[in-house]
Parts: sequence; structure tokens; C-alpha cells
Amino acid sequence: MKHLIVLGTGTVGAMALSTALLGTGAAAAAGDYDGQTYADAAAAIEESGGTPIVATRVGGQLPQDECIVTNSQDHSFLRDPSDDVYMLSVTCGSI
Repeated sequence: MKHLIVLGTGTVGAMALSTALLGTGAAAAAGDYDGQTYADAAAAIEESGGTPIVATRVGGQLPQDECIVTNSQDHSFLRDPSDDVYMLSVTCGSI
């Protein structure tokens, strides 16, 4: 029984350490554009000085502007802080 407690404590400690060092992985603006069409999300991002980039696309029946954003993440932390880059995942109809 002591072996399981030590093993469980080590796992929890490792998870806490990785969260402290790497963060939770959730961007502050994640999900701001979810549910919008790509055209609306891209316009809002560009209006605020950002750059929209399609990270993933599922389906192909719709033009890109009509696709629905299913996930959005601010990835400006990977580049110059003045670059506000948003990675968008879109669904464009059935597969």
C-alpha cells in the first residue's frame, strides 16, 4: 500500500511541476471566435490588428468564408509580441 501512495504522490508532483513550468496551455483569447463564420472571425481579428491563419480545415463543400470556426487560439507568444496571430480550425461541411 505504501508503494501505491508514493507512486501516486510522485505523479501528482510531476503534473504540478509541468503545469508550473509550462503553464496550463490555454491561451487568454482561446475560443473568442468559436462558432463564427471564418469571414466574421477573420474580419474581427484583422480589425484588431491581428492575422488569422487557418490551422485545420475539415470538409470541403463550402467556400472558406462560409466555414464555421470550431477552435481559435492566440499564438502570438510564439512570435514577436506585436504580432497578434490567431490559429483557426474551421469546418466547411461534411467530410
